[in-house]
Amino acid sequence: MAYRIDSWFGPRNTGLAYASKFHKGLDINFGGGRADYGAPVLGTHDGVASVKDNLKGNEGRMVTLTSPDGKFRTKYLHLSSINVEDGQKITEMTQVGEIGGSRIGKEFGGQVHLHYQIERLNEESGKFEPYNPTEGKDRKESNVVDPQSWIQKKEDTFQMSQLSTMDADATRVELNQFFDSLKNMKTGIYKVVNGKIILN
Repeated sequence: MAYRIDSWFGPRNTGLAYASKFHKGLDINFGGGRADYGAPVLGTHDGVASVKDNLKGNEGRMVTLTSPDGKFRTKYLHLSSINVEDGQKITEMTQVGEIGGSRIGKEFGGQVHLHYQIERLNEESGKFEPYNPTEGKDRKESNVVDPQSWIQKKEDTFQMSQLSTMDADATRVELNQFFDSLKNMKTGIYKVVNGKIILN
């Protein structure tokens, strides 16, 4: 099912008394009204979840997902339920919650939708600041940035925990050195399954 964006990042005038004049994220739904209530909300990148599981404040129920390097985070507001735990490490496309309208102490304190917000760390101030999801481009779904692309990975499919039978020193070498060392091993000691090294 295709989603739609009803309110973009930046100045706005929705006519709703409780709505901000400058929108810090994107308001997303699948058609509008309460029909969207309970639709799944997926995390847009790998990271660590923090959970606000109450109806207080303008944000209502909220999940914040912070990137592994701590340089950016995404927020998922007004949820009807939360599907992750505080401190849980998740991967991209993990369901973090369900769409709702929670805010100001009510389950339906506002229209049913997902408020999705990206924030990047200002290294000078040490504070997270709202980031335009289209990076200043035209307001089109195709221009919304993919935060997963910001995450620097070192062969993230390589699992150190799978090397329990290897010498401990081998786990401390750079990945490229380790892969080189594998070439010198006997055939059959390991195999590659879905991009991961598995010891036989």
